[in-house]
Amino acid sequence: MTDVPPLNSLYFESHPGPVEVAFYLPNPPILPNGVSSPWQVNTETAIDELIAINGNHWRKIFTIMAKLCASHSPSTQAWRALRAKLFVDTTTDALSVSEFSTSALSTSALSINALSRRLHFLSDAYKSCDQLAHIKRAPKLDPEAHWHIVCGLEAQTLLGITHTNQNRNLDEQGKIRLLPVADNKRWQDHGARLLTPYLDYRQFPNHLIEQVHTLLHLSNE
Repeated sequence: MTDVPPLNSLYFESHPGPVEVAFYLPNPPILPNGVSSPWQVNTETAIDELIAINGNHWRKIFTIMAKLCASHSPSTQAWRALRAKLFVDTTTDALSVSEFSTSALSTSALSINALSRRLHFLSDAYKSCDQLAHIKRAPKLDPEAHWHIVCGLEAQTLLGITHTNQNRNLDEQGKIRLLPVADNKRWQDHGARLLTPYLDYRQFPNHLIEQVHTLLHLSNE
């Protein structure tokens, strides 16, 4: 494993301060109308606007993030309420999901507690956009995150992470790997690191989502 290089990156956050989960992707989505837009990532329509501009690819990314962070099992529909408000700044992160009731969610109203989250982009393609609120620079691994989910080979490469025999495989095909505590001081005190596929259903199907979800939420109890 190599040192973390300094990167001119950006992030979206559910709220400022320490977060339970930090996601890392190579590139950000296209933002509405650039830096002159009144768009803000922490509004209740922000995710829908990004999906409308960027298409189904980003719908999948935000859906997988919501499934992983929502406290209820991804097999329920509770994650839908969280996806719509993925980066809305709330203190309790309790969202009404009554409109998404299914047989697995039989109550008329239910609140979901979600892991606090931050989504980092490791390229510098949008560094001018850090003038927007809630889009800020993140030079390396997030020092305020408990879990780091590094999504896909490109993100792992940008962070200088390499596969070693010491990495613990959490599934039979080695698609989910838990990194050991690092000896390198630049990697210490950064929380636990998971290497996962890119946030796409073909690479990151539901059975892997369930497995990572269980790990994240068990460790949070």
